[in-house]
Amino acid sequence: MNTNRYHKIIEVNGGQQLSLPIVKFPPFKLRAAMVEKDPVIWLHLLETYIAYFEYLMSQGRVEQIDDQTHEHFCLFIRSYLRELSDEEGKLLSLGMNQDVLSKLKLLRRWVFITIKKCGLMYFQISNNILWDLVRIYVEEYPDSVRSLIDGSLGPTVNTQKAQINRIYQVHQHIKTLVESSKFSRVDLKSLEALLAKKSKRSNKFTDQFLSTTWVETLEIWFKTQSGFLYEWSKKLAILSYLSTSDSRIVQIVTELNLSNLSTIQLYPLFGSLITNAAFNKYKPSLKRTLCSMGLDIFYPTLNTNVDYISSTSDIEMVREVFPNLSIAEIRGLLEKHNGDVERTINVVFENSEVVDHVQPSQKPKSISGVSHLGNAFKHELTESDIITKEDLSEPHHVPDELRNKTLTRALELLYVKNEDERDDTYDNPEVFRAASSSLDGNDNEEYNREVALYDRLESEFWELFKTDKKLFEQSSRGTAIRKKMKAAYSWSDEQIEGWARMIERSPRRAQFLEEKYLFKGNIRTGKRSFVQNIHDSNEAKERKGDQKDKVDSKVSSSKNSNQKKRQNARNERNKSSKANHNRKSGHDRKLAKATL
Repeated sequence: MNTNRYHKIIEVNGGQQLSLPIVKFPPFKLRAAMVEKDPVIWLHLLETYIAYFEYLMSQGRVEQIDDQTHEHFCLFIRSYLRELSDEEGKLLSLGMNQDVLSKLKLLRRWVFITIKKCGLMYFQISNNILWDLVRIYVEEYPDSVRSLIDGSLGPTVNTQKAQINRIYQVHQHIKTLVESSKFSRVDLKSLEALLAKKSKRSNKFTDQFLSTTWVETLEIWFKTQSGFLYEWSKKLAILSYLSTSDSRIVQIVTELNLSNLSTIQLYPLFGSLITNAAFNKYKPSLKRTLCSMGLDIFYPTLNTNVDYISSTSDIEMVREVFPNLSIAEIRGLLEKHNGDVERTINVVFENSEVVDHVQPSQKPKSISGVSHLGNAFKHELTESDIITKEDLSEPHHVPDELRNKTLTRALELLYVKNEDERDDTYDNPEVFRAASSSLDGNDNEEYNREVALYDRLESEFWELFKTDKKLFEQSSRGTAIRKKMKAAYSWSDEQIEGWARMIERSPRRAQFLEEKYLFKGNIRTGKRSFVQNIHDSNEAKERKGDQKDKVDSKVSSSKNSNQKKRQNARNERNKSSKANHNRKSGHDRKLAKATL
């Protein structure tokens, strides 16, 4: 036996690398399909992801993964951020399982915790993925997202890697989105939260975000004067300048060397915002700061009528010299000369016509420290300025007065009884054409069939109308019942809806239909006895010529048709006897004349 063998020494130090592959996060269409069809599978997959993160982030295992696992892990993080960012503004499902929602929220937190712990460099986050991170988490974690971007939040894993400020990358990505016309309102909302969301600590991120490079980019877009770039430049500039501090705006003025009007013209967007009254309302201290630094070129009217407020004492001093001037004229002169009373008096002395060209402010500014003017100028009012009650009761001009009078007159004509003839449309809606002698047999039968068809249609419509009025509304077009109604009677949607409107607008018509189609018990059927008296009376009426066609409105068309046929049959059978009687009576009359 060979004793000279090599002994293999195995060192056990717990440093073996972990191999835990992870699949890519599923795309939107696949997630939607699983939510709709296989929510249990989607739930199990989410639980697997969560268990993976829990295991990997505990006991420092994330630092022990091999290169292949690290590559798969980075791919999952990037795909997750990409998919959830695209999901913003989309509807994954109308109704989602609560367990699925809770697991999604838990996975969302685990991903953000992992990014904070490992850092952006660990997952090789690019510009577009960084913006996806902002869109997903900035509303919920604004401070952490800002710290990740400016590099102030250091990782606890792989601390040897340096963290860099990525604000410039955010600028470049926003620039790419805007210039490619892909910047949406969701992006604007995310940027607003990134800059203006309230912070628990001092927010220096906005000052870093407003750089000279970003200002020049906005100015380039603004100089296009129209289009997509022009509109977004104004919105982004307002958001950027309002979010930053006054000291940063002053630094921008210094860095851009805006010391005269010629340099300000190179930055028209910045200059227009700084001098805007609404902007100064949100930043009232900015104007004082710029003026204290000698940068009053942004406010050319600062020394004239911007900060000047006319006081009562100044107005009284001018009025003592010129009592014929009104308060408004004096106030306008003082505003024009920046409240200099002596200069105002001298100007009026030199040229009295200057008063005619004065345009005082339409809204006089309140006087600080003075609660009321008292009765110093009460004699300004004259008798012509007094408004009586008669003047208030009948104003000289009322908006739309002519139109209101015309409408009132039209309504009077519409509802006055004497202005319109009586509507007898529905007095007897079941009156039939009674001229049976003027109609042929075929025409009469065709008419009876039409009447019977309309009665059947109206009875069915009336029952449906009493059951559900919505079946006759325009919103019911295309429903199964409406299609059956149209197919059965060949009526259009407009005819069906018009019939319902006619019933709604005519209570009398509705009452008539209710009485007509009211169930009155079973009708006796079968054979009935024949009464000869009816036939005899009809013959007597025909001989005397006093027969009148009377049609009962409540008799159905089928009964009228049967009676007509029976009458024709009787006349056919008895025509010989009728003819003989007529000849005999004529012969008797001739004999009577001959004897005379």
